Amino acid sequence: MIDDVIQEFRLVANAHSNINDFTFNEFSAVDWEDRSKGYPVLLVQARGVPWTSSELNASFLARKKCYQIDLFLHDTYHEAEKATTAREIKMGEVELYLDQFLAELANRAESGVSPGYIKSTEGTQGMLSYDTHANKLVTATAKFKYIIDTNCDAGIFNY
Repeated sequence: MIDDVIQEFRLVANAHSNINDFTFNEFSAVDWEDRSKGYPVLLVQARGVPWTSSELNASFLARKKCYQIDLFLHDTYHEAEKATTAREIKMGEVELYLDQFLAELANRAESGVSPGYIKSTEGTQGMLSYDTHANKLVTATAKFKYIIDTNCDAGIFNY
């Protein structure tokens, strides 16, 4: 379920030496609710997480769910830093950190300690941007499908 996905992402983000914070929130939350987060911060888009299910079991419950994940890795890029660090260097840093995060997710899935895995047949789409959120941040984004086994039970119905 989505809580297992977010728990896994939080675990990996917190273990990464160059990602200082994690949030499951709206994209715009970096401007208000998540302002106090340490940067770089990894944000998983919480508004509208589409999913599909497949491989139904005997109770007609999904054995697997496939979530469409949108990740955003934000880092600060203030005027003082702009004077000493080229934009492409700063963008390259956040791109590297996001690539490392995705590689660790894949490594954990390969070793069997992760509850899910990235659907490799479709790959990962990404984008780099700068001067986001009032010209203060650089951002690397990734979109991918994350597949997880579900533990659904049939529930209790009283008629």
